[in-house]
Amino acid sequence: MSDTRCALPWQSLSIDNQGRSRICCNSNAHYSGSLAGHKIMSCASIDEAMHTSYHAEVRSSMLAGERPASCKKCWDMEDNGGRSFRQIWNDILGETDTIAPRYLDITLGNKCNLTCRQCNEWNSHLWQIDNHRLGRYTDRELSDTFWFEDARARTLIMSAVNTATHINFLGGEPLIVEEQMDLLERCVALGIAGRIELSYNTNMTVLRPRQLALWQQFKRVNLSVSLDAVGSQNDYIRQNSRFSDIERNLQQIHSSCDTVQMTVHATFGVLNALTLHELVAWSDAQTWFSQRLPWLNIVTFPAHQDARHLPDHAKAVVEQQITAAVAGREDDHSYSSYTAAINHMHQSSDPVKWHKFWADADQLDAYKHTNLRHSLPQLARLRP
Repeated sequence: MSDTRCALPWQSLSIDNQGRSRICCNSNAHYSGSLAGHKIMSCASIDEAMHTSYHAEVRSSMLAGERPASCKKCWDMEDNGGRSFRQIWNDILGETDTIAPRYLDITLGNKCNLTCRQCNEWNSHLWQIDNHRLGRYTDRELSDTFWFEDARARTLIMSAVNTATHINFLGGEPLIVEEQMDLLERCVALGIAGRIELSYNTNMTVLRPRQLALWQQFKRVNLSVSLDAVGSQNDYIRQNSRFSDIERNLQQIHSSCDTVQMTVHATFGVLNALTLHELVAWSDAQTWFSQRLPWLNIVTFPAHQDARHLPDHAKAVVEQQITAAVAGREDDHSYSSYTAAINHMHQSSDPVKWHKFWADADQLDAYKHTNLRHSLPQLARLRP
């Protein structure tokens, strides 16, 4: 396989939060213009959804040994010493010139039950409500975010499972969407559930008996559990969550469903950089994570929450704490994400964005009746 080729443009049917076909969840060139993705509910077939001009351009570019600009997240991860989404899926799927969806990558709109501080209206419909009330910018072109309720879309997705070996659900919060369970029932009815690995990015605040029963029919279930801190600090960052509920749900899964593997997926940004080592220690202490390191996703938007805007003396503390937390664990699948996060953090900062962070925190605290100083005291001491 060439140094720039990725398996996903050939082997993935990926759908964004507005029901548009795309290359994968890390790519963004399908939003508008000549490369705009096709709405899945308007496609006559899976073949049409995977043969957009965007798909054709990316495949051609990769075959020529080029780095498509829309795949910047992967190139940045690799250049910073991390293991990218491209590399992970190349190892799983291998190389083929046949265009058929083995990997279904489905973003179930922006239906969510949380308003995480580092999130946005594209990933939580509750942020749309809050932005309107706060008089903030809202994207008027954000539409069809409940596309998965459309009968045409459901029919097309149901037909795509015939060749699938992996299905990934994103949100929003996928575990509050009934339609993803309908798709799982379709796989069970076809007798193919036993060959399919499921993956979810989930805040794990909700767990339904129907979900657990379905998971037990599948080859494997990988849960990327979105946590950013421990206890009340996580509840502050991930507004509306209760850490005790999350722990209870994780314990229930661990004790009743042996096909499930769970790993923490954390963001890395201003809000949690100073306490991330505590999350690593907590994760290590939970038997259901089997001492797998949390994976880090670097916050670059909102830009003022990017950890590179921390003061230099704070960056030194963060690096020391993280380095100690992951020492000797170079063989862990997630280790490279820490290398990438530290290298990213040490890029140049912007004092304007640092002051913007505090102004934004004050506005949200007043609106949500929360208090950063009480919830995140280590960070509060850095206030300019």
